[in-house]
Amino acid sequence: MKIIYVPIESIPTRYTADWIQQFESAFTKGETEFITIEGNASEVPITTGSVLDVYGTNLYKVDQLRQLIEMLQADQIDDEDVILFADAWFPGIESLFYIRNMSKKTFKITGIYHAGTWDPYDFTSRNGMRDWGQHIENGWLNGLDLIFVATQFHKDLIVMNSNDFDYEKIFVTGIPFYGEQLRNQYPLQAKENIVVFPHRLDEEKHPEKFDRLKKKFPKWTFIKTMETTSNRDEYFKLLARSKVMISFAEQETFGYSTVEAMALGNFVIVPDALSYRETVPQEYRYSKEKQIEAMLEDFMAREEVPVYPDLIKWESSIEKMLKVISVKIRAAERARVQQAEAVRLEQLRIEQEKKDKKKKQEEKSKAIPEAITEVETNVGLF
Repeated sequence: MKIIYVPIESIPTRYTADWIQQFESAFTKGETEFITIEGNASEVPITTGSVLDVYGTNLYKVDQLRQLIEMLQADQIDDEDVILFADAWFPGIESLFYIRNMSKKTFKITGIYHAGTWDPYDFTSRNGMRDWGQHIENGWLNGLDLIFVATQFHKDLIVMNSNDFDYEKIFVTGIPFYGEQLRNQYPLQAKENIVVFPHRLDEEKHPEKFDRLKKKFPKWTFIKTMETTSNRDEYFKLLARSKVMISFAEQETFGYSTVEAMALGNFVIVPDALSYRETVPQEYRYSKEKQIEAMLEDFMAREEVPVYPDLIKWESSIEKMLKVISVKIRAAERARVQQAEAVRLEQLRIEQEKKDKKKKQEEKSKAIPEAITEVETNVGLF
């Protein structure tokens, strides 16, 4: 079995810049045979869109899909191989389902979900994609063999807001984050009285609430990282010297910016909701926004640097995915072989029944003339 890894395009300001190396490192460590299918550009800057560039991401994905189809056509992907999408929200992935069914190949298709129209606060829903997106997403959910998500919150969100599919094939594995490695690369500097807002400046993140908080505390420096840093190096250096990170998010299925701030020694203030309940300790979560000011004053007055020992659990996320793939895919292959063997044995049984029936019919046909001859003989005696 080999893994054909289909990464997200590399963007300098996002975690996707690190994922190709991180996944390949995990594959190599586990001695997994793999192939990485990159698109037609190493970096796709965001010029139109929010999380990804709307034109660049589709051109990138189309090129990846073309390469996959050409590999399938050339029989370079075997029946026991696994295609792993770094983001399974991948328009065109359904063409692989079509090829698999029509060609009778049995390669497996797996992927990670980060968000989708099942989340009413996600940018896809906010931009009117729910009307058509929910239908194509349900096709993807049914067509994928395995699905990986970062948190139970995200799995529940998918299950609650999607049509019927096999929910058991969604596995909560986390997604890769290497906090200690990040901290070694960006040693903590003397902490300054800086409060950061490390999110996208989208409405579901509520940057306007950060602006209002800034007006109440003019003695401290409030920085929106998207406005002051142009690359990840600048961004991480800022986190290494900032003291508090704040979130007002209504949408979060993991929260890379939050765990990055935690790894680089920030006190974090986040909602007691969403995926934060699985990534951030209780003492740093607020249930009502009126608690934020007191938490901020408390954290800004502290001299110590917070430590978050649970961050280490995300470092094994890729290994968990590989374990699920190994166990589930091999089990599915065994089941397929067993089913094929059962079909073969059933065919043999049917053929044997036909032979036995034919033999009985032949014996019966032979017995009738013999009986007639015997009767005639007996009649002649009289």
